[in-house]
Amino acid sequence: MSETDPRNGRRRLALFALVVGGILLCILLLWLRAVVKAPKAGPPHPHIPTVAKKQDTGHVHAPIHAAENDFATVQCTVAASNGVSIAAGEIRATAVEADDVDPGTVKRSVPNGDELTLTVPPGRWALAWGFGHLPSAIPLGTVDLVEGDVFRCAVSPLGVPVSGVVVDKSGQPVAGVHVEGCGRSPVTDADGKFSFVAPFGVLRGAEHACPLRARWEDGMLSRYSDPSMVTALTPGPFTITLDTSPVAGMGITLDGRPDGIYVRVVHAGTPAEDADLRAGDKIVAIDGHDTDGMSAMDFIPYGVGADGSTVTLDLERDGETLRKSFRRERIIRVDTGGGAP
Repeated sequence: MSETDPRNGRRRLALFALVVGGILLCILLLWLRAVVKAPKAGPPHPHIPTVAKKQDTGHVHAPIHAAENDFATVQCTVAASNGVSIAAGEIRATAVEADDVDPGTVKRSVPNGDELTLTVPPGRWALAWGFGHLPSAIPLGTVDLVEGDVFRCAVSPLGVPVSGVVVDKSGQPVAGVHVEGCGRSPVTDADGKFSFVAPFGVLRGAEHACPLRARWEDGMLSRYSDPSMVTALTPGPFTITLDTSPVAGMGITLDGRPDGIYVRVVHAGTPAEDADLRAGDKIVAIDGHDTDGMSAMDFIPYGVGADGSTVTLDLERDGETLRKSFRRERIIRVDTGGGAP
């Protein structure tokens, strides 16, 4: 077959057409990819809800514009220490699981006076606050952010500023009550308000949290509110509801041990003495609630109740199991000790 065979020309032409077609196809695919990834048309400042919504968690939606629709904003205020302003430092956000970023990616805030602001893609981020240029940072916790979200927090050199108000069941402020937790015990003012700084060191555990309770005193007895959990990212303001009705109890002082709840003291002239409770009795259950794993603080809400209400204790004494049922009474004073449920 000679080199001038027309079939060779047709082969070369087909090969040339195939190469040109492949190049055009690649150009088309690249153009389509660019079109898909192009930002959607819209206003230069996307809408974020402008009505402030403040919750007990400290999470605030506010009229702040994120850089893009598909970003979220973190904004933290650094409080002054004893009235003296300090360098704000920086908020460091480490990606746990977020859109379009690798886990471990670190974003750093931009300072604006005493406010630190950063924008991050939606997802789960671990936040920490660092002083100035120091390499170490204080963990603040983990937050889940959604598109357009604005998350606020507050920190100070001494810890986390915590605030709130204590109200009764009708919503009226309660003055002069202790708010206990996080290593502090402030007393509410005439408007039922309280504030303090929780040291970073008391925010222990995986969630860096500590419980906060208000205490109502009636004679020798106390009643506590349900706990509110304080973290560096949820410092309040809290609204704590406290039952301020008269408190009745049994007339014992507790001894919380690793293996359970024991009676330490039975006070004279109380329902517990009339029911023949004795020091050293182990309380296995109260009103059907197993005390295994309870602390003395956990036990108190079960131990107190309405005046005249019946309480039933399952006890262990000298290898025997006993059950005692008797009525709670208000206890204004006891022979020794105090704070008995």
